[in-house]
Amino acid sequence: MELEELMATANGRQANGDSNVMLTFLTEVWNLENQTAKELNAKHLFKQEIEIQRHGKYIQVDVIFLSELDADLKITWNLLENYGSMLSKLTGDEEDIIITSLTIIPEKYDGDFYIVGRAPAFWALQSNKPGKQNNIIRIIFEVGDFLFYEAVNIDFATVEAEAIRAIEQREALMMAAEIEAAKRSGEYEE
Repeated sequence: MELEELMATANGRQANGDSNVMLTFLTEVWNLENQTAKELNAKHLFKQEIEIQRHGKYIQVDVIFLSELDADLKITWNLLENYGSMLSKLTGDEEDIIITSLTIIPEKYDGDFYIVGRAPAFWALQSNKPGKQNNIIRIIFEVGDFLFYEAVNIDFATVEAEAIRAIEQREALMMAAEIEAAKRSGEYEE
């Protein structure tokens, strides 16, 4: 298995329209002295399409959301921006390091192989067409910080079931909020 082959299987969508990947954004604080990590933020994504391209010594990952109003886009963007804010406050004397990673698990391999991009060098909101909505988070990694691994024991079915449950809960909350807003405006009839 080569990194380029794994990247190619992650791009786009399946024939049925489902995403080719599961994604996890994770921000952690690592203590260098005792080699321990503390999770600060995590976001799991299951519906997004991605496009990965290599440009010389950089890897570009575009995470494509349905719309600029997508709650997952806002949460993911805030995670990255918080990471950037934490990095800007570092003096270099800390015993702890802060790192954000993106784990990409292609569906094709049932979790047997996955890619991890660590310490993104850059990220930005993009649109897929000039003048249109910003529904893409573009992330740039140095090639040395973008590696693939063979999984030992990822329980893919459990991770997916938990994600589906979380999505259903969020959609139910959004629907309830929309109904409440419609009731307040007089546009809702029971």
